[in-house]
Amino acid sequence: MNKLLKAISEWVEGFEGDFEAFKKTLEKSLRSAEAALYRRVLSDVLPKLKQEDGFLKSGVSNLAKANLIERVFDEMEADEMRPIMRDFAEKLLGISGWNAEYYLTTGSAAAKVERIAKDLDRIRVIIGIDKDGNLLNNGYLSRLSKSEFARERVKSFVLTSIASKQGVAQFERGLKNLIVTTRDIEGALVGYWRQYAYDTYAKVREVDNLHFSDELGMDWFIYQGGLIKTSRAFCIRKNGKVFNKKQALTEWPKDPTLIDQKHLASYRPLIDRGRNNCRHFLMYITEERAKEILG
Repeated sequence: MNKLLKAISEWVEGFEGDFEAFKKTLEKSLRSAEAALYRRVLSDVLPKLKQEDGFLKSGVSNLAKANLIERVFDEMEADEMRPIMRDFAEKLLGISGWNAEYYLTTGSAAAKVERIAKDLDRIRVIIGIDKDGNLLNNGYLSRLSKSEFARERVKSFVLTSIASKQGVAQFERGLKNLIVTTRDIEGALVGYWRQYAYDTYAKVREVDNLHFSDELGMDWFIYQGGLIKTSRAFCIRKNGKVFNKKQALTEWPKDPTLIDQKHLASYRPLIDRGRNNCRHFLMYITEERAKEILG
């Protein structure tokens, strides 16, 4: 049993370490995209705004030009964000290999594990790519590449700046603080992705993980991941303990500390676990192993 728990611990450490390394590369690319976005607004939007004595004019025609932000973001999507999304898609497809590595330590038949690992269609559908790695229109990654949250924030900033007749120099400083990541400030893209990249990675892992467990006939799992200062009460109570799928599906949605009735319909216990930013994984084991642990 100690051998299994050690294998699980090593797997979690390796899986998280691999993603942390990728996240650094991702953030570097996002910072480049932020810098390009900032330059585009200065070169393609600001010169078209009517100014007077170093201040933006607040007329209707000027306010209408804030819509130029849409074109700027469309160009950023094509030139910077879609290549980033393709790299992210490749990383997400690699999750199945990580899962296969774990299931081989459980004593599952190697041939069956390898067959399951090669079936990547489920992940492709979820993230919205075709077999050649191209983003599908209106797919999950395609929607993320549009950076809607950042788009609305920048557009709102431009509109407010025009309406308040902001100084041009002040406008440029404020725009830079909004878009570009620094040591002290999260930019428009990096801030968003620090929240969603890990959640996407972890949830895709659990979708693929559930498929492995179903195919291999495993209904029991260890709620593995350890605790941090911000761990939820839900995760604290479950950390390191053994559960089965039926328990999770029937009991977890009833936990008032985790979810309210408003969000209950969208909660998927075996995928969402402790919800946003949850650091725990469901490590499936055989019923025999589960009984050994439970005594």
